[in-house]
Amino acid sequence: MELNRTSNAKRNMVFGLLNRFISLAMPFINRTVFIYILGAEYLGLNSLFASILQMLSLAELGVGGVIVYHMYEPIARNDRAAICALLNLYRRIYRIIGTAILIVGLCLIPFLPQLIHGDVPADVNLYIVYGLYLINTVISYWFFIYKASIPNAFQRADLVSNIATLVQIVQAVVQIAVVYFMQSYYAYLVVMPLSTLLNNFLIAYVVGRYYPQFHCAGKVAPEIVRDIKIKVAGMMIHRVCGTTRNSLDSICLASFVGLAITGIYNNYYYVIASVTSFFAIFSTAVVAGVGNSIVLYDTEKNYQDMRRINFLYMLLAGWSSVFLLLLYQPFMQIWVGEEMMLPFGMAVLFMLYFYVLKMGDIRALFVDAAGLWWEQRWRAIAETLANLVLNIALGLYFGVWGIVIATLISLFCINFCWGSRIVFDCYFKNGKAGEYYRDHAIYFVVMSVVVSICYAIGSAFDLNIYFAFVYRFVVALIVPPVLFYLCYRHWSVAKVAAGWFAQRFHLEKWMKGMI
Repeated sequence: MELNRTSNAKRNMVFGLLNRFISLAMPFINRTVFIYILGAEYLGLNSLFASILQMLSLAELGVGGVIVYHMYEPIARNDRAAICALLNLYRRIYRIIGTAILIVGLCLIPFLPQLIHGDVPADVNLYIVYGLYLINTVISYWFFIYKASIPNAFQRADLVSNIATLVQIVQAVVQIAVVYFMQSYYAYLVVMPLSTLLNNFLIAYVVGRYYPQFHCAGKVAPEIVRDIKIKVAGMMIHRVCGTTRNSLDSICLASFVGLAITGIYNNYYYVIASVTSFFAIFSTAVVAGVGNSIVLYDTEKNYQDMRRINFLYMLLAGWSSVFLLLLYQPFMQIWVGEEMMLPFGMAVLFMLYFYVLKMGDIRALFVDAAGLWWEQRWRAIAETLANLVLNIALGLYFGVWGIVIATLISLFCINFCWGSRIVFDCYFKNGKAGEYYRDHAIYFVVMSVVVSICYAIGSAFDLNIYFAFVYRFVVALIVPPVLFYLCYRHWSVAKVAAGWFAQRFHLEKWMKGMI
């Protein structure tokens, strides 16, 4: 069975965008109320414990993606029994993982005070706060979340994102009300596990309604179980660096500098994470379609698809980088005030952090769709170790500057350069890795020129902060498309990618003059 990849991708992206807007707007309001009523120390405490639980959740990383990967082939064959068996295995694994996280999490309780530099808010019991975060993480594995693999494998991620949208609205509204009227940090935290339970029960209900033919039954063939074990091990290692990246940064900052600067750092990181979440909509929307294409078509066809998608993706990443650099500081000043701002140089580093992070996204999409996690294991281990060592070495001497620079170095040298080489050696095998690196070098140079020109234009006038924000927003919205068009209009890759995009989304007439 061949999935309707374009139609599913469109639907997934539409509802994914809706979910992103809600999941950004509500937590943003939530975070703002939190900062002004409770303060930066509480926010830093949130960041620290969230980071610790992210580290514990590394036990899961890989299982969901690997199970969904193994569903691509039975879906193409319309093999219902194999899908049910995989779902049954997934449920067992998640229950074991939830129990393991609970045990390890309890073992960490005696060490909590050593992870914080400076004082803790007087009215906060560290152990109660940590316990609520731990409960929230554990129940997310114990109750029904494994059922989300079915719509994800069928490229119907919109079903899951719609539930997430509803739950995020309810959670944010209740938490804002609790903070504003009760000013209770504990009540704010109790809402988290209740929202997680609501999300998981709704997923179980919707999957049962749309896919009643799939339930937990049967056993997976031994050879598939062996392959799953290898791929899960590779995926766990592969995803460690992504999950620990900001977690290690926050933990090192809290240890070296204190909770207040950790909260300020995470405000800046929150911005690029929010923008990144919009890009993740694309990956979620198309990964099952790419997996279906890998099962059905040859590597050269998939390489050409990757190159076209990568051009369009990096074009959007470059445009987003302009918005980030022009609006970072004005936005922070309006949002949290000058006392909670970092220097402009940090805004530049965070913009580069975002762009370098996006450079590896499309390659990572093909890693997931082709199941190359085991082949990426040494790269992931090296990146995590390098990030940790550089965080300690540079963070001790340069504080928050050193933390971001350390992450940039490990991202570019190990994640992008080495990780991309592995994909070409293990999947495409067409000797075109140099072409791929050359493409990215061109994208980076063009992005740097466009960002510099736009920043010069955006900084030309000394305006009130609100007028400056609006003026810079207009510059970032209008100027980059013109500059990108002038830079890329004669490049063959750009023409082919634009034509491919127009055909896929029925925009041939509208884009005829451009391509």
